[in-house]
Amino acid sequence: MAQNELGNYLRLLRIKNNFTMTQTAERTGITQGYISQIENGIYTPSAKTLAKLARAYNVPEIHLLRKAGIVQLTSIPGTDDEAPMADVDPLVEISDANELVEQLKRGLSSLEYLSDQLGQRAQLANMPSEADILRTQEEMSPEMTLALYDSSWQPLANAAGEAAAMRIPAYMCADDTDAFILTVADDAMAPLIMRGDWVVISPAAELESGHVIALNDRNQIQLRSFMAANDVLSLMPLNPEYQSKGLIVDRSKDKVEIIGRVMRIVNREI
Repeated sequence: MAQNELGNYLRLLRIKNNFTMTQTAERTGITQGYISQIENGIYTPSAKTLAKLARAYNVPEIHLLRKAGIVQLTSIPGTDDEAPMADVDPLVEISDANELVEQLKRGLSSLEYLSDQLGQRAQLANMPSEADILRTQEEMSPEMTLALYDSSWQPLANAAGEAAAMRIPAYMCADDTDAFILTVADDAMAPLIMRGDWVVISPAAELESGHVIALNDRNQIQLRSFMAANDVLSLMPLNPEYQSKGLIVDRSKDKVEIIGRVMRIVNREI
């Protein structure tokens, strides 16, 4: 299933359950902004995110994993016809009661095989662990509203022409009230951060070698890997194609405006 088709399908599931994006966010712990990006085909959700949505929409996790192409529809070994296992679409109405009974029978007969397959594929499919489901108290901290900016330091606007913002859990920006979200304009930090990603930047976070930082270069926000040795700073891209845009700075002589530390790609810690 194509990325935008999967997003549309998840939107229909949400509507079928009479959920707003806010209600889905509350039930899953996924930010409302990320749900919107998934439904609009901007991002493809991970298996862990699909599992959370499946529980919220009361559909089998395996169904959404198949829709996303993470787990392939397969056959039940040992049967006479090696028929593929049934995958009942929760959005399809079944008018024939006999057909429904047959689908239930096929589902029950393949349950043991499904369990075995899921156990083998759990690592590859990045299925959630018990620790993921039982979220820590830190992850349940209150939300904060962060402004959205593009790479030229301009605030993004919503459809109404107002300054756009996104609500995220406070722990994602270390409770920094000056934090903001940036849309990434290039692939300088690929493969860690890609063009089109949204990153959370905290101006208050302490910097250590190895962190990804945001710097202001002539009113353009650039992301670079931060290394410090005495008064010398190395601010380099990860992508070899951008190596010419790296900076070696002597803090005793040169000035560089480091805006803050990149804390997360939205919905993904770095």
